[in-house]
Amino acid sequence: MIGPLSRAVEVLDVETAFTRRQLAAGARMLEAAQRDGIVPADLDPHLTIALMIGGIRQALIGAFTGERRPDPARLTSDIWAFMAAALRLPAGLPPSKSKATRRSRS
Repeated sequence: MIGPLSRAVEVLDVETAFTRRQLAAGARMLEAAQRDGIVPADLDPHLTIALMIGGIRQALIGAFTGERRPDPARLTSDIWAFMAAALRLPAGLPPSKSKATRRSRS
């Protein structure tokens, strides 16, 4: 939520509950990716997902509230690059080439 309504207690309660669920699910996803050897085992899943979600959220707020909207393809590419760097994935590996994507298509 962006704007005056975002400070309402009811909105904050809903957002806090949603964020907790999002962080827990994201950490579980990263733990599974670590077990599968996709993500390095030395990353803290809870910290990493919090950093990723927070960074992406702030970037989107900036993109959507700025005077000039970014190109959607460029924004998507930049977000992917950020995520890949946070997860220490091999450089240039697009989402369609990852082990997880290949496995889910089988």
